[in-house]
Amino acid sequence: MLGFLSRFVDSNDRELHRIQPLVDRTNALESEMEARSEAELRAFVDELRDQIRDAGEPEEPSDDERHHPELERRRELAKARRQREHDRLQAAMDEALPEVFAATREAMRRTLKMRHFETSSSLAASSSTRAGSPRCGPARARRRRRRWLRR
Repeated sequence: MLGFLSRFVDSNDRELHRIQPLVDRTNALESEMEARSEAELRAFVDELRDQIRDAGEPEEPSDDERHHPELERRRELAKARRQREHDRLQAAMDEALPEVFAATREAMRRTLKMRHFETSSSLAASSSTRAGSPRCGPARARRRRRRWLRR
């Protein structure tokens, strides 16, 4: 019975449908990246890196967060600030993802004389956006990284 129902709600199909627009945007940028010289490509990647770095700059704690008489309230404010920082960084990374994939594909095409397939882009998109999904929070992602590093 469950096998019958799984045909209608396959999680792989949902994930592929979620990622397909990202792969399409990456493919659309391919001709633009081919037209760039190596110096322009490096400058473009450096600019993307700076944008992401700027988005990841931590906020200064508010006066209320620093001097509130209740410890629990200070912790709540700090947690909310960290969540805003995380959301801002995640949004900047999600926005830059197609350009990063397109630049990487072009660099690999020039270096190795081989082109990444779309499945490579979709796999990279799935693994890079998985940590931001509700199914896998930051703690679970840290545990996965630790397990991977122990191998």
